Order: sequence, then C-alpha cells, then structure tokens
Amino acid sequence: MTRSWALAMMCWGSCATSAASAAASSWDDLVAAAQREGRLVVAGPAHPEVRQALPAAFKARFGINLEYIGGPASAAVAKLHAERLAGIYSLDVTLAGIQTVATILYREGLLEPIKPLLLLPEVLDGSKWKKGSLWFMDPERQYVLRLLSSELEQFSINTLQVKPDGLRAARDLLDAKWKGRIATHDPTVPGTGSNHAAQLYVQLLKNAPHPNAARLFINWLASKEGLEVYARAVQWSPTRNDIDERSFVPADSIPTPGVDYFDSSDWEFTVTTKEKARLRVKELVGR
Repeated sequence: MTRSWALAMMCWGSCATSAASAAASSWDDLVAAAQREGRLVVAGPAHPEVRQALPAAFKARFGINLEYIGGPASAAVAKLHAERLAGIYSLDVTLAGIQTVATILYREGLLEPIKPLLLLPEVLDGSKWKKGSLWFMDPERQYVLRLLSSELEQFSINTLQVKPDGLRAARDLLDAKWKGRIATHDPTVPGTGSNHAAQLYVQLLKNAPHPNAARLFINWLASKEGLEVYARAVQWSPTRNDIDERSFVPADSIPTPGVDYFDSSDWEFTVTTKEKARLRVKELVGR
C-alpha cells in the first residue's frame, strides 16, 4: 500500500504578544501569570483520546482548566470567522492540519508568531529534535511548528470484497466496476480528503483571550512531557528524539532515518499543487 511522510497535527500559538505575555521573561513568571488567567481554550481534531489526555495532563501539571473544542478544521475556521466578525475572541490555540493552516489561517493573517514565545531550554535545544532544530513549516519559520510526523498508509482494501492484486496503481480506481464502492473523506474542502485527492491528482491566533496560558501551553506541548502526552494519545511519531515512541507507535509508522519520503505536508506543495488539485476536484464533482 502507498505510504507517505505525512503530518498529523501542528500547533499554532494563539497568544497575542501582549505586554502581559512579554513581561513573563522566566518560566516561573509565565506559570504564575497563566495561573492567574486560569483558563485556556484549544480547538483541535475530534480525537477522543486527545480530548481527554491534553486537558487532564495540563490541569494536573499547572492547575489550569483547558477547554478542548474537538471537530473538523472547517468547523473551527467557520466559528473563528463568525466570532471575529462579531468582535469576539474565544480561541487561544488551534491544532490542525497543514491545509487549513497554510491556505486559511496563515494566508488570512490570523496567526501570531510563536517562535518568540518559546522559553523552555529543552524546547529551544536543537539536539532534542530529530531534524536538529525546531521544525517550522512556514516560509518565515515563525508561525507553524510541526510536532508529529508519521509514515502512513494512503489506502485500505477490504480483502473480503477485493483481491489485493486487483488494484496495482491509483489509475485502477477509475475502473467503472469500483463505482459506488469507494469511501473517502470529502476532497472538496481543506483537510484529509483534499490531501488524499491531491496525491491522487499528480496555530497562535491573534488577540487570544488568555495569552499567558496559551504561551505556557505551547511551550509545554513542545516539551518532552507535553509532546509525549499528545503523541501517545494519537499514536503518531513525535518530531522530538527523546521520547520512547516505539512503546506506543507501530514500528511501520515510524519514519526511517535517512529515507527520502514524499512529504504530503510540505508547505510549497500544500499552497500550490495540493490547493489546485482540491479546487479541480471540487469543480469535477460539482461543488
């Protein structure tokens, strides 16, 4: 089965660089300021384990309530747009895929740079990361930090219905006998479906209401402790090298060092080829 170097989630800091946040120059100061705010709102995938693990671990570590809003990225973007039009700012941080971040949140200027907000020495230490440095995806290397990256299957075949040797290439799916027998995510909107369609065809939010708690969360999520909680919940390979990923990630999902994988979450591919493919598929299906 086809496999690719794919992105699970990314973190966009949703902390505005307010005077209060900037004043927290030490870790202890930041923790104290975040605890005074007492709350954090994070939008992310509708993943039951993440929904349970992140709020519980963050509350246990810092005593701060984390409200996790799980759902499709398109729903989170719609909520964000509606609230901004009404002058409402309820979200602090968003966890989403590259398509949503690159073509909507980043393009529309809804993100604050998170690199200046990173404070923990273990987060800033390049030797703790598989690539030798923090893996920022955006052109400025400021806004979009990649925390998870796994080798993934692109297709699953029900061998009770289809003989494995009956499908040898993507073009085989065009055979009329498969009409009505293929299930996929919606390829016409940003997200998993459009990512798959594109391959076949060839977040810190501004004005965050809890800036210190958001900054604390970003640092914690990029730390060994926080990222391990997140990676274990989704069972994806973390981009840090000091986490025992083999204890919870299937061996065939861990990228092999030195192998040149096709990166379906590459920034340039996402904003050019993938986006053109999504719009073309949307045109073909009449949406």
